[in-house]
Amino acid sequence: MMKRVIILIVLSIFALSLASCSSKPSDESNAGFSSTVIRINGSNNQVSAIQLVIRYKELLEPYLPDGVTVEWTDIANAADQRDAIVAGRVDIAGVAVPNVITALDNGLPLVIISAAAGSPVYMYSNNPDIQKFQDINAETRISLVTKGNAPHLAFLAKCKDVFGEATIFENNLVPMPHTEALASLESGRELDCSMFSLPTTLRANEIEGIQMIDDLTPYINEYGLTSYFVANEDFYKLNPMLIEAFRMASRDAVEYIRNNLSEVSILLGDLYEVDSVHIEEALLDCPPSLEVRGFDRLVDLMFEAGILANEPMRLEDLPNFDDIP
Repeated sequence: MMKRVIILIVLSIFALSLASCSSKPSDESNAGFSSTVIRINGSNNQVSAIQLVIRYKELLEPYLPDGVTVEWTDIANAADQRDAIVAGRVDIAGVAVPNVITALDNGLPLVIISAAAGSPVYMYSNNPDIQKFQDINAETRISLVTKGNAPHLAFLAKCKDVFGEATIFENNLVPMPHTEALASLESGRELDCSMFSLPTTLRANEIEGIQMIDDLTPYINEYGLTSYFVANEDFYKLNPMLIEAFRMASRDAVEYIRNNLSEVSILLGDLYEVDSVHIEEALLDCPPSLEVRGFDRLVDLMFEAGILANEPMRLEDLPNFDDIP
């Protein structure tokens, strides 16, 4: 009888041991990551400054677990970047802030990692009666690439400050590509003003009869109208180790840009095919930062302008609020 009891005890211990072994991590997801490749988007434009420094200075690789590699994609359009993240074709991208906010407003599965880089925005005019922003009136025709983008929202914010109403000139805005806007301003027809950023500003500065009338960059910085690093919800949840590696590489990149501005300006200037002196000026005027700024003010502005359909969310309502710089 005693022998039988001992056998039963031994079998019970063996069974518990097997159960314990089966509950231990058996794949990378339980170790902090499920993917062996991290796909990051980084186009050759101003708002990809952080990604490009990470890529060309190889700042991410030292933080990645063994066996994980990096793939870089080149999707330039903000809406296409957002869609690629949602579809899982890209893991991390720097997407224009307004596109991220409208995606969240529509319930798309995006998670904000941090802020990223942006670009200065300036207003130009060919109308001698418009020498400054305050000279804009009900007859002024103003071009922008598309409504709802960063220049448009910076314009709305300044209208609210100067004229007391964000959408006072909403019917004056004409969506138009930069090349057509430049041609129209040069010919003196159809338009009175346009909003430009690099490299279009360089061409505008060369056209006789066109002058810069306002710098909207302070509103870009104040409202955080730069870009956000975002990931798909599933990738974010299943790969915390890779997300943290990207966070650390991003911090290193921002620090590298700050401490090596001339060198970075030359690197980015070669990639953008723009003289590095203009890149350096842009990085000084709109310095890359991981801190999310002006979120609540911005969503209120977007709701007021009718860009958001739902009552605006607050930054503190985001599920990963505590992890956002």
